[in-house]
Amino acid sequence: MAWKLRIYETASGRTAIDDGAKVFDFAGVRLNGVLFDDSNIAEKSEVTTVSNALSALEIVVNNHINQNGIDIGALQTDVQSLYALLALYGNDIARLIGDLPIEERIVATAGQTIFVSSLLRWSADHAIQDIVVYRNGVRLTQDVTGGTLVDYTKLDNTRIRLNNRTAYEGDRITIRMERSELSSSPTNYFFDHVTNTAGRGISSPDIYTVNSDRLFVWMNGILLVKSVSVGGPNDRYEESSPSFITLGASASVGDVVSFLNQTQSPANRFVQTGVTGTTLTIPAYVMGSERLRVWRNGVLMNHQAIGSPVLQYTETSTTSIDLAEPATAGEIFVFENGYQVPQFREDITGLTGTTIALANSYVPGDQHLLVFRNGVLMFKSATLGDPIDRYSESGTSTIELEVVATADEVFSVIYL
Repeated sequence: MAWKLRIYETASGRTAIDDGAKVFDFAGVRLNGVLFDDSNIAEKSEVTTVSNALSALEIVVNNHINQNGIDIGALQTDVQSLYALLALYGNDIARLIGDLPIEERIVATAGQTIFVSSLLRWSADHAIQDIVVYRNGVRLTQDVTGGTLVDYTKLDNTRIRLNNRTAYEGDRITIRMERSELSSSPTNYFFDHVTNTAGRGISSPDIYTVNSDRLFVWMNGILLVKSVSVGGPNDRYEESSPSFITLGASASVGDVVSFLNQTQSPANRFVQTGVTGTTLTIPAYVMGSERLRVWRNGVLMNHQAIGSPVLQYTETSTTSIDLAEPATAGEIFVFENGYQVPQFREDITGLTGTTIALANSYVPGDQHLLVFRNGVLMFKSATLGDPIDRYSESGTSTIELEVVATADEVFSVIYL
């Protein structure tokens, strides 16, 4: 459909507006030889003149003219409807693209037999057929016994081995996985970080169960929401396959995406937005058990009355909490009632220096220790994120910060 818009000076004169008036970016409008711009358009008489002129708006659609004046409200409604329709088409296209398979292509070297995927993660169980492998476009057969009887075998969750025939220089090995493939055997627990990856599609460090609420995802220490509509693109992600997520907004190479996959699904996970005031009604939980964890705009809160008021809440009943700082409609709250009581949680303030001494002990290196600085997830690393985000496990009951703590900061340590 061809659309044309013509604007005339008067209903009777039909003299076109001066092209040099820049009508559509509102630099000015020339009517009956007078240029109306920022210097005089505010006067009522000129506004009336402009309004009368717009009554002669002629819309030409496929050479059929409709000149019955212009209903600005109706036009606005039509435009809004058009945008809504485009948004629906966009969502459909996004879902269609999201369900396309993801694949990795590897160019072989002479004599190569083992190929490692840097993008995909699949079940390490050799009997599960959750990937498809092609060699120069020809589909290969998977040996589900773990042996060498047919074309290839899965060695673990990132490697395959060609059997009985080595690759030639330049062979193209393609490993493909359906995004909606749900047959993969999930890993019971993992906690890891992914960096140096740009774009919206991020490969998980290991396999998880889609839509089980076992997975947590943080971007630079801020918790994301599994949703296609809550908040803005920077607040959310989608679970696209057992080894792949799609961020609402593209990551940069320097960003750190953190994954926590729990052993079991929580009793419930609840996302709330659009609420105001201090009292929030939530699904039932056991007060004082530390199974309840609350995030405000991706930042972990505490009920110990420490730190900034925006980080504080009080457990007031088994179905409600009170915020120290009232909620505003645009904020996002995530509540998780975990499947078990954590081994311990300590919320600490008043520290100075770099050493945090805990009242409880943990097992170094078991990946069950979560450390938050003012509600933002920290990294057990010497390189990830910024220095203020890093710590090291210095013993079974102490951790070392890279950046000195100040007395007003809050450190929350959870041992799952």
